[in-house]
Amino acid sequence: MSLLTLTPVDAASLPSPASPDYSHYRDRVTQAALALVASLRPPQGSPTSPPWTRRRVYHASKGCPTETYSTQSPDHPPSGTGNCDGLRWHARTSTHRGRPSFAHFEAGLLHNHSENEARYIDSCYEAKRLAVIHEGQLEVWQTKYTSPFPASGRDFVFALLTLSLPPRPSPSPSSSSGSARPLRSFLVVSIPVSHPDADDVKGSVRGRYVSVEEVREEDDGSIRWTMAVSSSAGGSLPRFITERAMPSKISEDFPSFLEWVVSDEGPHVEAGAV
Repeated sequence: MSLLTLTPVDAASLPSPASPDYSHYRDRVTQAALALVASLRPPQGSPTSPPWTRRRVYHASKGCPTETYSTQSPDHPPSGTGNCDGLRWHARTSTHRGRPSFAHFEAGLLHNHSENEARYIDSCYEAKRLAVIHEGQLEVWQTKYTSPFPASGRDFVFALLTLSLPPRPSPSPSSSSGSARPLRSFLVVSIPVSHPDADDVKGSVRGRYVSVEEVREEDDGSIRWTMAVSSSAGGSLPRFITERAMPSKISEDFPSFLEWVVSDEGPHVEAGAV
């Protein structure tokens, strides 16, 4: 059974680092996340592969188009995922050269992920850490958002797994050193949970989402950023409205991150770091 579902789990059931079950849990999440990301890499020469359908390409960030995808049917979920309450998955991919560097992505997405979202996403006004399962790797968070819909806001409670992956060998040598350069990558996975310390925000609706982000270096020197999500807004909003809006919604935070992460207000990155 996949762990990438919209069914909340009790945060108390998450295994502690001292438990022999922890590494098994982490590996299961990692394998499911990688299978999901791999399903978004179509065969060479094909723009898409089942179960994904290519949607719009957004050009909000000059020189870096964002391609969006949705699964063709909730009855045929992508690899690695499970029950999402009849909702589809949506995804975006982008390829980056130059700035932001891989070090920028690490500082902005891998480290302090949820606190950083409150800094570059306009609608996110609070990120609160509820529990530390494994410092710097598995934590429980609650984030709060204003909403353009007829409600005062949305909040989400989730387990956040952040993980650097073992470097992959490059299939071709580096032009500068003449030797193969290891290619870096990392994952950020969010899974809905319940936690007794989560605030009940007056006038806010508790939503749920499950998401996977992968940032990876490619052999040509570029960086590929992939994000896939299935989300339930909660409340009385018709599903067809939120589902139709998802490709546009997941593209909105993309240019905000790119501008913030290299700005003076962005995370500190050592000079010359790549």
